[in-house]
Amino acid sequence: MARRSFVRTAVMCLLALLAASGADPARAATLVLNDVDPPGTGFDDPTPVAATSGNPGTTLGEQRRIVFQFAADLWGSLLESPTDIVVQASFRPLPCSTGSALLASSGAVRVLADFPGAAFSGTWYPPALANKLAGQDLTPGPFDPGLLASPFNDDIYVTINVALDDDPACLGGAGWYYGLDHQAGMAVDLLNVMVHEMAHGLGFANFVDEATGAEPSGLPDVYSRYTLDTVTGRHWHEMTDAERVASARRAGRVVWDGAHVRAQAPHVLGPRPVLDVMPPAAVAGSYEVTVATFGAAPGEPGIAGELVLANDGTGTTSDACEPLLGNYTGTIVVSDRGSCTFATKAARAQAAGALGVVVVNNDPIGLPSMTGQDSSITIPAVGLSLADGQALKAALPGLDGMIGVDVAKLAGTDVNGHLRLLADADRFAYGVKDSLPLAAHVR
Repeated sequence: MARRSFVRTAVMCLLALLAASGADPARAATLVLNDVDPPGTGFDDPTPVAATSGNPGTTLGEQRRIVFQFAADLWGSLLESPTDIVVQASFRPLPCSTGSALLASSGAVRVLADFPGAAFSGTWYPPALANKLAGQDLTPGPFDPGLLASPFNDDIYVTINVALDDDPACLGGAGWYYGLDHQAGMAVDLLNVMVHEMAHGLGFANFVDEATGAEPSGLPDVYSRYTLDTVTGRHWHEMTDAERVASARRAGRVVWDGAHVRAQAPHVLGPRPVLDVMPPAAVAGSYEVTVATFGAAPGEPGIAGELVLANDGTGTTSDACEPLLGNYTGTIVVSDRGSCTFATKAARAQAAGALGVVVVNNDPIGLPSMTGQDSSITIPAVGLSLADGQALKAALPGLDGMIGVDVAKLAGTDVNGHLRLLADADRFAYGVKDSLPLAAHVR
């Protein structure tokens, strides 16, 4: 599904789990910070900074706390919990290079099963959800003394990559954006990432080791009970380890199977973004695409033009990483993924006069996650699967296309209206893998 819909969909799934339990409402949830950074770092970094949009903090640490609290309050306004939800959070170095980064890692601090109020027996729950269903704090006690440190009383952990601020080579020096208005420009919006990571810890994640398919201590988790593989017709808790491994790489065929979410989807999700290829070409048809986090959103009517393969004359000439050669005015540029950012490809196409850009995935699984920031890009930029892209490129030149939407279908859903889950090791944030816990600390 489109990245912009993730948080809203996470909310629907979390609320659906609670609705299915039949538990009585308690009180608005309060998410509180357990700062596990070393003194003088992270949330306590004393570096002076200027106030930014909606964030009046005067030090780097203070601005980070304000973003955290804003994200916590957003979730708290939507959820109910009889106990505080403790989020142990820190800013620490995580993998980062010029072109890619692990922005953050997150998850539940531990998992719990067979507590009073559990909707399913023999099933793991994240502590925030378990506490809600039980009506009490199942792991009482003081804050944990460190990141994922015993006695594991906290509920959620979130680790944010400090390298975006500290390492000039990380993502080309893009840095974190600490404003609260989502006007990040070329920087990375910390508020978006923080809300996203909290969602994982609240319960929008399974506890399966997707490399082996193994469940913690041989028990399924509540998320897996609603995870349906439409190829096999079985939920993840009904599968063998090997079947879960295969399903985890079945992009587009793994869905959320919950009646509450399916009923609410039309009120949350917009029409499906598509690339329509015009007849009489043999490859004519409507192709599903992902939408970039920058540029214009596809709409109705769409943007139409001749589909033209990018040529920048350097290296892989179709990757659009250098200025394009020739005149692309009024066309839709088709480029290959790799070697530079999605925003760079779109900027090259726009500078050459194109009306839009289509980026063909270089991974055989799924659609490319078209993430990045560039406020100067005004054309629509979409991503196409490797198989579809190869078919289109083989038919070039001579194709006309249109980037638009299919109003008869919802973005991120299958033919039966199920919300599809991102397969292949949970590729969510900005094209890199979120590090989810393998639930080593069970109770």
